[in-house]
Amino acid sequence: MELLSRQLSHAEKLGDLVGIKVSRYAPPLSHLFYADDALPCFKATPDSFAVLRDLFKTFEAASGQMINLSKSYIKFSPNAPSDFKAHLTSILKMQTVTSFKTYLGVPIDIPHKRSVVFNPYIDKLSTRIALWSSLHLSQPCKLLLISAILLASFNHLMTAIPFPVSVCNKIDSLIAAFWWRSDWQRPAIHWLRRDVIQAPKDYGGLGIKNTLLWSQASLL
Repeated sequence: MELLSRQLSHAEKLGDLVGIKVSRYAPPLSHLFYADDALPCFKATPDSFAVLRDLFKTFEAASGQMINLSKSYIKFSPNAPSDFKAHLTSILKMQTVTSFKTYLGVPIDIPHKRSVVFNPYIDKLSTRIALWSSLHLSQPCKLLLISAILLASFNHLMTAIPFPVSVCNKIDSLIAAFWWRSDWQRPAIHWLRRDVIQAPKDYGGLGIKNTLLWSQASLL
């Protein structure tokens, strides 16, 4: 993989591949690697696709490993014409997808409205809480479930993606409702403000994490 990385970097220096910039003043990005997975990112042209195909052949001959084309995919910009995409796809002989969905549990394709990405996670959290609420759990048991399972389920995701404020508020609301309700079908009385139960135990709170602050701290 180090050989392939050097080949891609060299092709970018020669101008055979033009990397993608995530912002106007950011350096161009030509590829990302994790373990045996590779994600080349470049401007789509017939020449660049031909260069990438030749680099793959060189890599296979040097390493003795073959790229599994049936598990490799190409994603184009939404504005790319269909005939243009079909021509470029025939060069690498890979399938075309409109979304990469998730990788290692983290969404890759994030739309402009980021909160949409988190809907499945919110639904899963709500389903868990609804199931547990019918068990008439004690407060210490609820606190353990909140800290060890409900909030912990977002640990991995929070280190990769900043959570929108609306999503954080929704998570905090669901957890607060779980804490105060004995029956999920009935409204509950919140006897204390949310910031009180989210305060550290040394300051009289329950130590339940504030999702927004936790998300911001996880990305530092």
